[in-house]
Amino acid sequence: MQLNGELQPNLSRGLWLAKWFLAIRHYVVLIVLGIAPFLMTIIAVFTTLIIGRYPQVLFDFDVGMLRWARKVGFNSYSVLGVDPYPSFILSEFDYPQTLDIPCPMGIFIW
Repeated sequence: MQLNGELQPNLSRGLWLAKWFLAIRHYVVLIVLGIAPFLMTIIAVFTTLIIGRYPQVLFDFDVGMLRWARKVGFNSYSVLGVDPYPSFILSEFDYPQTLDIPCPMGIFIW
């Protein structure tokens, strides 16, 4: 796993409170979607027992959730490192913070 982040040189001094307020929407969606990885883990256990391999789709979703949560944290709470507002997507996009988790070879079926 590799986590990279670039702090912006001239951050707005008064925007930190607005960032916390705007991040509430992200946290609500992340909490609701946080139920999905739990359910997908149960599905993955049975899929792995029956077929013998972990589904690629479930791995991609879990990594996407981690990326999204880290981008919201990088913008609003844990770092306050950038001014641009993170978008509501699970895939990698152009943002000053990236999270890369390499896919283990040979364990996926799809």
